[in-house]
Amino acid sequence: LIALTLPEVILLTPLFVTFQRMHLFNTFFAVIFPLAALQLPFTILLTRSFDEGIPNELMEAAKIDGANSWTILIKITLPALYPIIFYLFVTGLMGAMQIFNEPFILAKYGIDNNAMTTVSFVNYYFNQPGGLGLASVGAWVLAIIIFILTAIQMLVDKKMRGDY
Repeated sequence: LIALTLPEVILLTPLFVTFQRMHLFNTFFAVIFPLAALQLPFTILLTRSFDEGIPNELMEAAKIDGANSWTILIKITLPALYPIIFYLFVTGLMGAMQIFNEPFILAKYGIDNNAMTTVSFVNYYFNQPGGLGLASVGAWVLAIIIFILTAIQMLVDKKMRGDY
């Protein structure tokens, strides 16, 4: 969790040197591993603290009614954790679509542009002669995709809660 207190930019130089020495520079692993390593502790912390708020009486009552561990997980724990799963999904999706530094530095804009994020796309074409229109379209596409996916997730959230 200490790494979350530092800006990701500070960690890029050591990561760059480490991945070059390990011959992992310009690979998908060089982009995925740091992002997962930085986000996983935060995700676990939020999920665990949310899980501790689920009353033990619900689990005990389910066991008395004859539910096994799998049934308790599916019928009690996951529905109770749904709000935090919803939050982590939406913020993770937005963060993943907006990363710029990791693909730019650790994978040279992505392996032959295969790992180019929307923000990288916008930056790349913004700096090209005559590419301002394409960069603008990329920014709009990012906003529309985030809006649509968030709306879908909110509809699923409403349906899960029974608020239709």
